[in-house]
Amino acid sequence: RFNFYLLPLVSLALACNLLAAEEGVVVSSRFNPKQLAVGQAGVYEIVVDGSQSAPAGKGIPGQQGLAMQYRGQQASFQVLNGQSRSRSIYIFNVVAQSAGSYTIPEYSVQVDGKAYTVPAASLEVSPSPSAVTAPSYYAGQSASAQGRSSQAPSSPYVFLELKLPRNNLYVGETIPCWANLGVREGSAYRILSPGPEPVGAGFDAFAFNPARDPLQAREQRGPIVYRETLWPTAMTPLKAGTYTISFGLNVAVQLPTQPNGTEDDYSSYSILSNFLANVETLSLETKTEQIQVSPLPAEGKPKDFTGAIGSFSAQQLISTTTPDVGEPVTLTLVINGTGNFDRIQAPALPEDPNWKSYPPRVDFNPEDPIGYQGAKRIQYVIIPLSESIQATPDLHISYFDPVAGKYRELTPEPLPIEVKPGSSKRGKNAKNSSNKIAEEDPQENIDDSALSLMPELGPVVTHSRPCFFGISFWMAQAAAAAALIGWFTFRRKQLRARKRLPLGSRDPGHRRDARDRVRGLRGRSRG
Repeated sequence: RFNFYLLPLVSLALACNLLAAEEGVVVSSRFNPKQLAVGQAGVYEIVVDGSQSAPAGKGIPGQQGLAMQYRGQQASFQVLNGQSRSRSIYIFNVVAQSAGSYTIPEYSVQVDGKAYTVPAASLEVSPSPSAVTAPSYYAGQSASAQGRSSQAPSSPYVFLELKLPRNNLYVGETIPCWANLGVREGSAYRILSPGPEPVGAGFDAFAFNPARDPLQAREQRGPIVYRETLWPTAMTPLKAGTYTISFGLNVAVQLPTQPNGTEDDYSSYSILSNFLANVETLSLETKTEQIQVSPLPAEGKPKDFTGAIGSFSAQQLISTTTPDVGEPVTLTLVINGTGNFDRIQAPALPEDPNWKSYPPRVDFNPEDPIGYQGAKRIQYVIIPLSESIQATPDLHISYFDPVAGKYRELTPEPLPIEVKPGSSKRGKNAKNSSNKIAEEDPQENIDDSALSLMPELGPVVTHSRPCFFGISFWMAQAAAAAALIGWFTFRRKQLRARKRLPLGSRDPGHRRDARDRVRGLRGRSRG
């Protein structure tokens, strides 16, 4: 049943809430954070308390040195102690382009048809920290490639570029190439393609090995800061000739609406004109790069050349410098540098009757996502067979230097060692002639101490026999089966004997009463 006496109270409460909402509109502004460095991004916020209507006006007073772009709105509504309160925050991305102190002065906006003053807000901008640099192996490459990577893009919002260290290559040479997508910081974007895709017919002459995941970076180009997505790829030309290559990528980018129709003025934004930004789907393409691929020269080509092209260095490492005769030691050849490490093969040890060797083990540790830079370790297990050995074996690796256009040879300096006489059987075998060593079983020259130094574990063999092959196992099973059969036989006989008795005699109580009566009759007869 409705109580009509409550109508005046409800009406009064609603009137008070409407009056509080109408008189409680407060407009404020702020920078978050209040201190930035050149190139860093922050936000400028216009806060409207007491109304969810969008403010209207001529726009935010421009500040030379600050790039501003409308990002979106946050709205909230709450009821506290019977009073409702709403808040709307209008957010603008801010990028500091130069150091200094900035103050956006007071300006007027209209909310729900009434004029309100937005208070001033201040921002301090300090000098910029160091910018993002290119990968380490770009240092020392062609100046034109470095210049291309730092040029300002044609569009102030989004660009796609291709980075190459050199444009003159050799067949089989691996180089890193980077497809770089840059989007102006503060602009929302979405990549529609799995990654940059080759454009044109020149890619048939190349093999590509892209990284599994793209890299993220942040770079300032002139006064504008970009968020960059980089796809590193190892590119290897397969045949000689002149080719043109480029990459394409599809992205969706949110582009702001400019009030004055110019692209270079980002200091003044109208609130109303930037509530809805334009979302455009763009098909980006890098500039076409022309690549000249030359065949490897035949003159001066070493016989042991396996196709390694790049810049490498090598050194030897040994597990001990004072081994005993017949003691296995580990000789490691470490190759560092940049290039196609997959074409570097383990060099063969020179034939020497004073050394016994085993097949090497090869490991590669990449230092970048595409395996262009890293270290290759080749481990040999060798056994000195004579006390006359004074140094490790000589090792040679041939490769082609694409910058100099010449074949080169890596010859790491052998390590001095001192071989001590051994006291075991292997030491005695080492004193025999080389012909006798060749005729002996190789297993006789190695004792159990050498097994832990073998590069591979090899097959694991067990000599234990399963238990069911033993006679005791089957005897135990037979005894258990006989006991079980005997118990079943005994139990079956018991059940059959009970079935032969009269029905009444099967009851234990009936048999007890019968015994008592028999005992009573015997007692009377005796009396």
